[in-house]
Amino acid sequence: MRLVIDLQAAQGSSSVRGIGRYSRELALAMVRSSRQHEIIVTVSGAYIETAEEVLTTFSSVLPRSNIQVWHPPRGATPLLHDAPRLAFAETLRAQFLASLKPDLVHVCSVVEDDNVVTCQPWRLHRLPVVATFYDLIPLLRHTEFFGSSELPSPFARWYYRCVQEISACEGLLAISESSRSEAIDHLGFPSERIFNI
Repeated sequence: MRLVIDLQAAQGSSSVRGIGRYSRELALAMVRSSRQHEIIVTVSGAYIETAEEVLTTFSSVLPRSNIQVWHPPRGATPLLHDAPRLAFAETLRAQFLASLKPDLVHVCSVVEDDNVVTCQPWRLHRLPVVATFYDLIPLLRHTEFFGSSELPSPFARWYYRCVQEISACEGLLAISESSRSEAIDHLGFPSERIFNI
């Protein structure tokens, strides 16, 4: 089996926070216990410094050819909601991932801001994706995060687009039993396709 790990969660603003560290360590554990499976780690060239850090970190456990960098167009920031540029970036990422011929793609965190592109365009054939699932706090505390306006903000639209992407995953790797329950109870995610890791 060929597993492609999208490690953009270890880049951007999450790179120095818990999700970035958790993502790097989970990916390293997957590589170290891969048995006969082939693993390819991908990062974004939008963050060249963290891309180089990932190359350095994983070079001791993976051949260099199994660490791939994709290059999104400048300004494809999901939160700015420049729809044409973001659609192009999503298409470019999906085609890049498809070119690696994965049996499965693992996205370390779907809900990432900055220049991190994690959603697949709906008009293209969807790749089989499993994602690490953290929580639904903004969904459960909507007013605290997005306000009470009738019109959704760009931030709210972006977040709910990420929630749709999570719902479309083949499976989820929950970080706790509590987060697993949130996905089942609030997204209706099938319990047999979400695992507490």
